[in-house]
Formats: sequence, structure tokens, C-alpha cells
Amino acid sequence: MEEMNYYQIIKLFKERSLKHPFVNSFYTDIYSVTGRESDINYPAIIITPNEFVINNPISTFNFNILYVDRMTEDRLNSIEIQSTGIQTINEIINTFELDNSFTINIFKDQFADLCAGAVANIELIVRNPVGYCYEENENDCLKNCE
Repeated sequence: MEEMNYYQIIKLFKERSLKHPFVNSFYTDIYSVTGRESDINYPAIIITPNEFVINNPISTFNFNILYVDRMTEDRLNSIEIQSTGIQTINEIINTFELDNSFTINIFKDQFADLCAGAVANIELIVRNPVGYCYEENENDCLKNCE
């Protein structure tokens, strides 16, 4: 379990996703592929944040990870895209060496570009990099930790 904050997690996901041979683009929200589809270099990975639980010294970050690719006009490649999406998401997530399992669902006919793909919900448990004050007196703690 590494010490990471939200920014570092997103940066790491981006680096690992863009190194994957089946990924051409990376986005940090679903709206990136809903309004300017002509600019998207498919296939793409999209990470969307869910609930975060911040504690000391451990924090939990929940994300949806989407693999999205454009279907052909006849839509006959949707199962191939979904299969590639499952494989790609699994390979990217496995680089994080998670101790817990995750689920992957498939989709098709989504977004204006008629895309198919897969989506996983994952939970990352990391050390919280925010300091913790160990003063005996609470007032000293607040004064010394400001």
C-alpha cells in the first residue's frame, strides 16, 4: 500500500493507461466523450471518481474505469470491443496489485459516436499522505499543525 493522494492516483492511471497498446486517449470524466467526439482518438480510457473515504492513516478511493471504442456502422464489432475492454481494464488494474476483487460490466450503443466497451468499479486503498498531529494537548496540536 503506497502513500498517494488523488492527483497522484490519477497521474498514475494516466501513465499506465497510455502505455497500454490498446489505448490511445485518457480522460478524467465521462463528459469528455459526450460533446466533442470528433476529437477523440479511440480507444480511450476514462476514469470517473466515486466516493472517497479519507482517514488517518488509510484512505479509500473508488473509481469507475471505462474502456471505450467506436463501433463499425453495422455494429458487428461490439463483442470484440467489449472483450478487448475487459482485457485492457484488467491489465491496467492489475498493475496496481490490488488485494481485492472488482467487477467489470459491458455496454454498447453509448455516446454520440456509437461506442461499445467495458466499465469496472475499483477500490484503491492507500496510505494517507496528509500529516497527523501527535501533540498531547489538542490546542497545541492545532497551533503546531497549522
